[in-house]
Amino acid sequence: MSKQPAIPEGFQSVEPTPFKWEKPGDTVLGTLLYRQDPEGEINNMRYFIKEEDGSILLVWGTKVLDPKLQLIPDGGQVFIHFREEKQTNKKFQNKTKLFDVYYKESPTNGEGSEEDLPF
Repeated sequence: MSKQPAIPEGFQSVEPTPFKWEKPGDTVLGTLLYRQDPEGEINNMRYFIKEEDGSILLVWGTKVLDPKLQLIPDGGQVFIHFREEKQTNKKFQNKTKLFDVYYKESPTNGEGSEEDLPF
């Protein structure tokens, strides 16, 4: 096992926190840092959103969220509201989560800064 190095002053750990939509009414508010396309066995888009407190959330895409979030430029401010769940017509399929998505451009005109990237 390797020894943990001394962390330089002012640095903080970068560990995106996976966000789980648990119940209608849940919200996410922050800056859309970037998005990651599906790769390998991962079939969903991934969106990295920086909250006001500096924490970074990993929001998994869905068939409902993806078309909306694709319209928001990286660096834009985003507000996602889990509105409700609807039963699908298919007997054994999970309920569909419905979302409202709002955004406003950031002061950087939709361009995220390199210091916001978590790598």
